[in-house]
Amino acid sequence: MEPNAWLRNSGVEWLDELFDGVYIVDRERRIVFWNRGAEAVSGHTRAQMLGRFCYDGPLRHEDESGCLLCDRNCPASRAMESGQPLAEVVYLQRADGNKIPVETHVRPLRNTEGQVTGALEVFRDISQWKKMEALSLEKDRLMGVLAHDIRNPLTVIQAFAALLYRREDPGVRELVAPILRKTKLAWALVDDILDAQTIENGSVHMAIQDVEVQDVLKESISNYLGPAQDKQIEINLTAATPAVRLYSDPARLEEIFNNLISNAIHYSPPQTRVTVSLATYAAGVEVKVSDQGLGISREDQEKLFQAFGQTSNRPTGGEASHGLGLYIVKKLVDLFAGTISLESLPGVGTTFCVRFPFDGCALKKTDHPPAAPRA
Repeated sequence: MEPNAWLRNSGVEWLDELFDGVYIVDRERRIVFWNRGAEAVSGHTRAQMLGRFCYDGPLRHEDESGCLLCDRNCPASRAMESGQPLAEVVYLQRADGNKIPVETHVRPLRNTEGQVTGALEVFRDISQWKKMEALSLEKDRLMGVLAHDIRNPLTVIQAFAALLYRREDPGVRELVAPILRKTKLAWALVDDILDAQTIENGSVHMAIQDVEVQDVLKESISNYLGPAQDKQIEINLTAATPAVRLYSDPARLEEIFNNLISNAIHYSPPQTRVTVSLATYAAGVEVKVSDQGLGISREDQEKLFQAFGQTSNRPTGGEASHGLGLYIVKKLVDLFAGTISLESLPGVGTTFCVRFPFDGCALKKTDHPPAAPRA
């Protein structure tokens, strides 16, 4: 069957060359166009499909639970009735009997008077993407189980090591000190893995309250005075506007600042300076953390916010780096509707800039009543 007038006037030859499946139905849902991509994805030939009603033939759309969508829930019908495009994932029955997940995009077609005369549907086989998604979820589950299971032996090791370290024998202390340091690093890794998993599955707990940002920054800086002093690194806090308040989660803000300050210390040479600055801009709050390190190459900058993303730079004091800190920072900043960016010059240093908009991260008190801080 030849395409309708709209198709003749518009020309659809290029649609036949697409790898994605494309078909067009008229107002009665009769199939008037079926491209080669549709043949490849579905296994149904053009000769089989042209002229048939999409609901009365081999073409079947189902939802995830297996319910048939070819009646009132038909994507093409809904697009034509609403006059609006739609996109969703459905299951398509192939000619060989197998059902595959497809990402489908449907757009109503109109004549010159603006009346809906049909619908165009583009669909793509996402079976491999679904498999990768399932594998990713299984990986996250296993990582979570592993992290939880590691906690028990770590607790025992840490407890006995601490007990031995309290003895007066200097030789014993010298032997136990590395155990305590490594145990602390292992705890940090376990916590980061569990934190990343919590963020990924959307179960982040938020204790929203009125927060003085400078107080949170001071707390974060105090957390890293010891490691900074070990490398003779000076940490300076400058605040253009000391009294900056947000309705946010102080624990999550501190986690963001902790990671940025820790990262700056790790990658700074001894006897340098880390500068933390607080300011406001037109739409919100801005915090910058600057170091005097070696800088980050363009290639490495693309890896920074990926999970377990390792760069060519190495911590200057032999500190451990597992590649989760900045990944967690990026995810938390996104949750607060903020942005994170960086500027880096080789041999000069790197500045990370985090911005929290007043109408995003600065969650409105009326929308998010203050909650008690987490223990």
